Amino acid sequence: MATNRRRSPSNIRLRRRCDLDGAVDLYCGQSDGEPPDALGQSGNELFRQLQSGFATVAAVAGVNDRGYCAGVTAGDLNQDGFPDVVVGNLGVNRILINQGDGTFRDGSSRVAWTESHYTIAMAIADVSGDGIPDIIEVNYVNDPKSVAAADFDANGMIDLMITNWIDEWNNLFLQLTPGNFRDAAPVYRLDRVSEGILGFGTQAVDYDNDTRIDALVVNGHIDDFSHTGIPFKMPTQLLVNCGDHFENAR
Repeated sequence: MATNRRRSPSNIRLRRRCDLDGAVDLYCGQSDGEPPDALGQSGNELFRQLQSGFATVAAVAGVNDRGYCAGVTAGDLNQDGFPDVVVGNLGVNRILINQGDGTFRDGSSRVAWTESHYTIAMAIADVSGDGIPDIIEVNYVNDPKSVAAADFDANGMIDLMITNWIDEWNNLFLQLTPGNFRDAAPVYRLDRVSEGILGFGTQAVDYDNDTRIDALVVNGHIDDFSHTGIPFKMPTQLLVNCGDHFENAR
């Protein structure tokens, strides 16, 4: 096993009722070991919410993947009523199918993940509009950090918002026709609200119940360059969808 370089929670991403008991459970991915090939000393963890608190059940449930996790997501891939888990690693990604009995099985062969990828973010959404959930995989090309999938322009098709490194503004890929996307970030003024900000996580949500999908973005630098004028701590943003542009919530 390679020397442990970093051992820290990577992405507390899943807040879903994995066992359908009405209580929200948590799935935490670990960034441990030397990517892409070496397994970490600590695996991902699933915290099941009980009346007395949270219990660690990853080993029993079969979801303690020990890859270098960078992003996770949940959704009912096989449409059996139970949320499944997709793990994005700096290495080989995993699909974990919920068996409905508190355990998961490996379903990675469904997408033939056999080679290492530099996966930064994952999402599940019906992108093609055929009623079947799709997997959105964001791999490292130009410093992407996270992805949110929703119908931001209200045309009935799923769009993608991607956060990036500090020297790139966020992307807004609008699906104009099935399978065809256009980056409309400048048109929707995302360049103004995301320039000079390092976005690490984003989630689509209609926070004000006006039927337009807004975005919550968690920001912050990984290194402290504040002595050069680059902020280390960066504010969390609630980007309000005004129909033809986004602006920071006031």
